[in-house]
Parts: sequence; structure tokens; C-alpha cells
Amino acid sequence: MSDIFREIALRMAPTQAALINDFVKAAPIWASIPMRETSDGFKNVFERIISVEAMKKLTGLDSPLPSVKTESSLASVDLSVFGGLMEVGQDKANALGSAQAYFAKHLETIMPYTAQSYEFATYYNELRPYATKLGNEIDAGGTTANKQTSLVVVRWDAANTGLYNPDGFGSGKVFESFWMNGGNLYNIAKDGTTVPGYGMFFKNNFGIQLEGSEHCAAIVNIDLTLTSGEYTAMPTPDQIDDAIYSVRGTPSDTMILTTNRMVGATKKYERALGATPPNEVMAISDWDGIPIIGSYNILDRAEAVVV
Repeated sequence: MSDIFREIALRMAPTQAALINDFVKAAPIWASIPMRETSDGFKNVFERIISVEAMKKLTGLDSPLPSVKTESSLASVDLSVFGGLMEVGQDKANALGSAQAYFAKHLETIMPYTAQSYEFATYYNELRPYATKLGNEIDAGGTTANKQTSLVVVRWDAANTGLYNPDGFGSGKVFESFWMNGGNLYNIAKDGTTVPGYGMFFKNNFGIQLEGSEHCAAIVNIDLTLTSGEYTAMPTPDQIDDAIYSVRGTPSDTMILTTNRMVGATKKYERALGATPPNEVMAISDWDGIPIIGSYNILDRAEAVVV
């Protein structure tokens, strides 16, 4: 796999290491996504493979080589904006020393929450729908409304990848800040009126490209409600294997993404193997070498039933 987000961000913006660490702690999935540079700033132009005619058999010495070819079309993916606008009234800024001091302090607070929202959107607006689009969903059997959990298996490569704009790190910052009105006072909205204040926004551009036909699968309708010590609807080991097989997954390029509760629930599989005493059973961190990444930004026992 190519470099993951955390490695690229720390390399490109070492002076913002603390801010980057706040981001990746709040968004463990995004921290682990392999990233590639866009071909054209705010968008990535790529070849969409339509068909491949490959070699079908080996040939003998001095024999004619078979014809091989691909058919493709050009396509592009636009990056999304990661960022936000902060404003503060003049009086509050003065009370806290300066507008710059206010924004620096509050950016540290806002960053983890912004990262959580971005990760939530990536999972539910990009990854889960892509598995649905591919017709690659496995039903774990849960039926209780708004009590479900899911997991996604995704394989990363040049077709399926995170994207970043290398120009977005031009000043050596992963989250560049810009003053509104040149850092001067202007009227900001407050309580239905306007007051003098300052504004600053931070932004960069990231995205996800999902193009492969065998790259994403989901297991849905996982019900982790405990009844008499048993989960209502857990995916079977065979279902997890099937999800991995469907994306041609290997430890070198594939991840399993789910909730932290589902990661904890994997103790059930360890108990079933009977390899360790029950009081020493640990949650599984990987499935045959494929890492399992848990995130609090995926809905925990709160998804709708998929029918």
C-alpha cells in the first residue's frame, strides 16, 4: 500500500504534529487510509478500465506472442474540503489575550470533532454505499429497527485510494489557517444581530476514489444486543471470510472497518476456538493477518435494518 494519511501529514507538516495527532486519534480509519497525490490539484484524473484482454496461455520458444489489450475511459474525482470557519467577538478575544490566541486554543478543541464528522461521512457516504452499489452486502441476520451495526472490508490500490492535494501543504501545514478580512475587525453574526469580531478559517482538500469492482464489501444487520450472554446476530467466521474473499483481500492491502464494540465482540470467536481460558480471552486485532480497525465514529447499535 502507499503511505497512509498519518505518515504523509507528519512528513509534510511536521510543525503541526500535535494537531495531526489529535486528528488521527479521533479518526482512526482516516489515519490508516493509504493516500495518493491527485493528478491535478483539486481533482484526480484517472483511467477507468472497461475491459482487459490478457494472455490466456503460455507460449513456446520462438512462438508468436498473444495479443493483449485494455479498453478504458478517462474519469475524475473531485476532492472534498476539510475545514471550517471560526469567529469570535471583539470583547471575548480581548478578554482571552487576542483573537489569535483564541483561535489557536479552540482549533485544538474543534479538530477532533471535525475529524470525527469527516470519518463518519467517509464511512456512510462513501464506503458503505460503494459496497451496496457493487451488490456486495452480507446479511448477519439482525432484525430489530435502529439497533444494528455493520462492518466494511476494503482493499486499497491505485483504483481504490485516499487522495490529497500536494499543493495544500505548500506552507508546511496540513491545516492551513486564513484570516477573514485580513485579520481586521468586521461584523459577525451573534444572537440575531451583528457585533464587531474576528474570523479565521482552516482548510485542506482530501478525498476518496472508489473505482475497483472487487474492492469493497459490507456485513450488515449485525445485532450486538446481549441476550442470556449471547449476541443476537453476529456474523459467522464464514461470512467474514466470504467478505474478504469477495474483495480478493490480503494482509498487505486490506482492512476491516467497524465499531469498537464489534471489535470487542470478536472475543466470541476466540472462545469458540477454545484456545485460551475464558477469563484470558482477548479481542481479535486482525483476521488472518488483515487488520481490524475499530472506530467510535461508526454508529454503534444504531443503524437501520438493511432489507
